[in-house]
Amino acid sequence: MNITSKIRYKLSKLKKQGFTYIVGVDSVGDGALAGPIIASAVYLQDFKISKLDDSKKIPSNIRDIVAKSIVQKGYIGLGAVDPPEIAKENILQASLKAMLLAVLDLKNHISVDYVLIDGRFELPGLGISQEAIIKGDSLFPQIAAASVIAKVTRDKLMQSYHKYYPDYGFDAHVGYGTKKHIDALKRHGPCNLHRMNFEKVQKYMRDSLPYDSEISSII
Repeated sequence: MNITSKIRYKLSKLKKQGFTYIVGVDSVGDGALAGPIIASAVYLQDFKISKLDDSKKIPSNIRDIVAKSIVQKGYIGLGAVDPPEIAKENILQASLKAMLLAVLDLKNHISVDYVLIDGRFELPGLGISQEAIIKGDSLFPQIAAASVIAKVTRDKLMQSYHKYYPDYGFDAHVGYGTKKHIDALKRHGPCNLHRMNFEKVQKYMRDSLPYDSEISSII
């Protein structure tokens, strides 16, 4: 990831203001039809991570390698909001909650004192200096690293659900609304991994399968 002089100046300025642990946070899965929202908060001790970028711009086989480098060179916190809870809140609030949980998890390891958030909104109730940055995952290495960890973690989680729900193809589309996923919803109706408040899911409502959450064991 090419850090521009403007970003370097921004981070240097924060350091001079006394902030030591400047953390990036991002969430993934907001637009999926099934599965949790997963967020990650990352503090990087070393920005020299080959191929680091917004997770959407990195091929899946490269993302795994980049994620391993991030783990080696930083500290990581994770947060998750499950489908039943997503159904009770709007997707924005669920995403903000997942990111808040990720930062609080990271605080168990380091004294987080400044948070850079991908998006338009700050995290309510955080109690730490923070800043929301549109397209931050393409600008700040901390946020890019958070997006990679969140994406890799969520993809592995959704792929693990395939053995419980083999009819839906979660190992391929990881819960997003592909044609294969929509066709499976038409045939089988939703399972309890699906977000029951989403219109595309409600359209095919039938009796649901039991919800088997393995999130705690994976993250």
